[in-house]
Amino acid sequence: MYYIMILMVTLSYFFISTSSWALESVDPQQQQAAARDLDLIEASGTIPPAIKPTPAPFTQPHSHLLGFYFSAGYDTNYMHYSEWSGGTKQDEDYGRQNGMLYKLGYQSPKEINSLDPIKIYPFIEADLYKSLPDTLNYKGALFSTDDSGNVVSTIPYNETQPSKISQMDLKIGGKTMPSARWDNFLYYEAGKRVWYRGTDVVVNDNYLDYKEKYFWYYNGIGGGFDYWLFPKFSIGLDSVFQFAYKPKMHADNVQPTFKLGSTWEYQLNFPFKYYLTKNLSLDVTPYFNYISISQSSLIDVNSDGYGLGEPKSKTHQEGLVGAMTLYI
Repeated sequence: MYYIMILMVTLSYFFISTSSWALESVDPQQQQAAARDLDLIEASGTIPPAIKPTPAPFTQPHSHLLGFYFSAGYDTNYMHYSEWSGGTKQDEDYGRQNGMLYKLGYQSPKEINSLDPIKIYPFIEADLYKSLPDTLNYKGALFSTDDSGNVVSTIPYNETQPSKISQMDLKIGGKTMPSARWDNFLYYEAGKRVWYRGTDVVVNDNYLDYKEKYFWYYNGIGGGFDYWLFPKFSIGLDSVFQFAYKPKMHADNVQPTFKLGSTWEYQLNFPFKYYLTKNLSLDVTPYFNYISISQSSLIDVNSDGYGLGEPKSKTHQEGLVGAMTLYI
């Protein structure tokens, strides 16, 4: 029994000594290899969940809430205008109507708690659109009449004619952010639109062709959202409906000016925004625009019982705006 106890003590001392020597004599290269193995284990995601790093929360670039911003862009689009009478197309204009679009706005960085817990960030924005010098293709017909004014023949008539559009408006609205990825917004807008169509062609005091000016003020309601796919990239929708106030059309060969019927417009924008830097973004926006104008009231020019009027018309544009926005 005595020898057995001495043997157990001796073996214990041997194992303890051997283990200590093994720990102290590990080669440095082996230690580095072990550290690399640990890094590989961590990268593979096999380490216990309790010690995995917590991913940072998704955050939007805060530039869009910093205050003033200015945007300048190029608008390229295809415009199609047509006039109708009794379900029959009378004439049409079509072609590219390109232009420049400018925006100046202020997005408040402070919220309004009037609808608490919903926080509203108010904004105001002024927009200006100016078309570049351009021409549209005109497709119509010349009519010949008898002494009673009845049409006896028509001759197809095609040409190119100048077209120029200008539009300015002011938006006032608010934005909410229900989550880190969503922005919702709603706004009221008021503005003015002017379209110059055609040109005057006068021979021997007779108008062979004439310039028309369509113009009106309007009120509109719009809204939409931005969804952030990544911290620097968002997609969205911005839709607006406008109703014209006292729309008119002036033709250079006719006095007084035509009072147009009910006139309304809607536009769908699909904005894509990418932040190049904290204070500069690249914006690309495909859009669709539609305008409806009802027939005007008739004007008895020669007091002979026959009235002149502007027929109802439809306009649609499919376009793309590329812009840069600076956040100040």
